[in-house]
Amino acid sequence: MKKVPESARFLARKRELYRLHRLRLGRRYTGQENVDWTPYASSLVTLLSHEPPGNIRKQQQHLSVKIPPVFSIIDNPEGSLLTIRNLAAALRNSKVSWINFNHADMTEVDLAAETLLDILAVEIKKEAKIRRDPLNFAGTLPPDAYLTRYLRGVGIIKNLEVKHEYLPAREEEELRVLRARNRGEQSEASLIGADYKERTVASFIEHIESCLDTSGRTIRMDQKRRLAEYTGEILNNVEEHSGSNEWTIGGYLDTAHPEHLCEIAIINLGLTIAESFHNLEPDDRAFKTVSPYLDAHRKKKLFRPEWKEDDLLTLVALQGHVSSKASEAVDRGQGTVDLIEFFQEMHRENSGSTLSKCRMAIMSGKTHILFDGNYAMAEDSTGRKVIAFNSNNSLAERPDKEYVTSLSVGFPGTIISIRFPTMTTEENTNVEK
Repeated sequence: MKKVPESARFLARKRELYRLHRLRLGRRYTGQENVDWTPYASSLVTLLSHEPPGNIRKQQQHLSVKIPPVFSIIDNPEGSLLTIRNLAAALRNSKVSWINFNHADMTEVDLAAETLLDILAVEIKKEAKIRRDPLNFAGTLPPDAYLTRYLRGVGIIKNLEVKHEYLPAREEEELRVLRARNRGEQSEASLIGADYKERTVASFIEHIESCLDTSGRTIRMDQKRRLAEYTGEILNNVEEHSGSNEWTIGGYLDTAHPEHLCEIAIINLGLTIAESFHNLEPDDRAFKTVSPYLDAHRKKKLFRPEWKEDDLLTLVALQGHVSSKASEAVDRGQGTVDLIEFFQEMHRENSGSTLSKCRMAIMSGKTHILFDGNYAMAEDSTGRKVIAFNSNNSLAERPDKEYVTSLSVGFPGTIISIRFPTMTTEENTNVEK
């Protein structure tokens, strides 16, 4: 069972490139000649660029990147990730001096997709600076005014520091923005790393509180405690399971937008959820917790090209008391699903409705899982919380294909994308009037 996951090889390559980068810096200061130096490749570019480019148009060292109409990890994960992956592959396989980001057809965006594009663009810019290569950026804005504010306030314009396109100060004040990123250079055991993680969790809670406050909502002390617990567990899992301590947390709310949509994106690079289980031996305690479900699906011959073992491993790993760390297989919860359930619950409380209007997604590797309230967590016969995305809520059965999907393109890590309105439908109508 045990094998070296594909993304682990790229992480090892990244570490070697980073070592060479540090060596080059040392030579620069000591006057040594740079011989056979491999340019430093940033993590996202390296991890996404191992496949040949697709529909990115290249002319005379220029790239034109056409953003799809629905640029969203929640609603168009495959098309969105293909755009980002193809950009990384094109850049890795050619020398580019000009990149044009064309948003003219974009009608919908979520923070996770935009954050991925922005991280990639910023890393491309840094690489070009290290190599001392000229690189220019241009772009076309979407026709929708709120989407343009999005790009200028939290998106690619802001992150590439195109200052002449920034929003006026008055419009900036109407936005609620959070952005925290750990590049992974800090040691997992360091006090500095732990302190940064704790401060990030605290900032995240303050951001959510600020977003709710714009609609006259509040977050109770017990909810703050739970939110800190779930978010901290997710970041701990990144450290302990992914093989990389690289993560980004983002938040966004435009108070002028009639829907008052609060958006959250949590992204980490490294091993996928399924890959962390592939690293285990068959007799490992943690593997034994998931193997019965694999056996059940094999016996029923449920696996197909559109439903793979990695999809099942990812789904099972989200359940209560399942972890790829053997010592945690019993006492570790499921911070990711807890976080999603938390926002669904909070929206129902604040809206006074029994229906959740939250749309959320988890993507790890080639597995995409959608949450919209139609399927909920429930306790099984053992008291464990389970969400299996089928009518019997059974992990021994195949989930609804509309909610758990096997994609043709994957992400080297895990993405959590959350979007929920802080206002009720009636309040939205009053704002529009």
